[in-house]
Amino acid sequence: STIVCPEVGSCDALGVYPSSNFPQDEGFIEVLSEGEWIPTAVPLPTGVTASDPRWLNAINCPSASSCVAVGYYDTSDDNGLIDTLSGGSWTSTEAPLPANAGLELSPPRWGSDFGSVACLAAGSCVATGYYYDTSDYQQGTIDTLSGGSWTATEAPLPANAKLTNSHLGPITCQAGGSCIATGEYVDTSSDEQYLIETLSGGNWTPTEAPLPTNASNNQIPWGPLQGPSTVCPTIGSCVAGGDYYDASNDIQPLIESQSGQASGG
Repeated sequence: STIVCPEVGSCDALGVYPSSNFPQDEGFIEVLSEGEWIPTAVPLPTGVTASDPRWLNAINCPSASSCVAVGYYDTSDDNGLIDTLSGGSWTSTEAPLPANAGLELSPPRWGSDFGSVACLAAGSCVATGYYYDTSDYQQGTIDTLSGGSWTATEAPLPANAKLTNSHLGPITCQAGGSCIATGEYVDTSSDEQYLIETLSGGNWTPTEAPLPTNASNNQIPWGPLQGPSTVCPTIGSCVAGGDYYDASNDIQPLIESQSGQASGG
């Protein structure tokens, strides 16, 4: 489903294969090294039953020897998954969630999934996804790797957010600690809005993405901004692609562009 090549002759690909052990396809990792492709089953956190299904959605490799892949595994409820390649071996951990994550007796999550990850360098990464809070509302989450540990932050939302349904999708980061993540949320009028999260100076700032003047009641097709992840040639200059409903309720292509400060449509 996705592939990265941090160096010539060194690539890592994510995919699925039909497995007799699971009702659905099982995730795996293909690693190209010294001219050979080597398949590896997606590892699971310590203590998780080896027969539990697992899938990876995104991978980022700052070098041939350092990669982070994110997704989820299924133990009757979805759990966020982070797999890390270091020292030639893959290790796995359950993605941490914000303090207001919903709790069940077993497992201790209503459900979570991570769909994008960006790494500034080995040991410095940011992953985005969603989780369910104690009110059973879906919220965006930002997990950050620093100093060898992952920490979770509930994605902040604009002032007009209804706080009932939001999530984050693609993320891109640059040297200097600058990141842009895109997603969606529902506003107080129950309209769906695109969300742009900007990391600068250590703080995340949410912005409602502008839509063209012919947008229909600011409704958008629910789902992450489509197409390639947000691209930022330089800090403060980014482009993201998606779509929206026009006044005739037809889906139209959308380009959000940033230059100096957020602009678009």
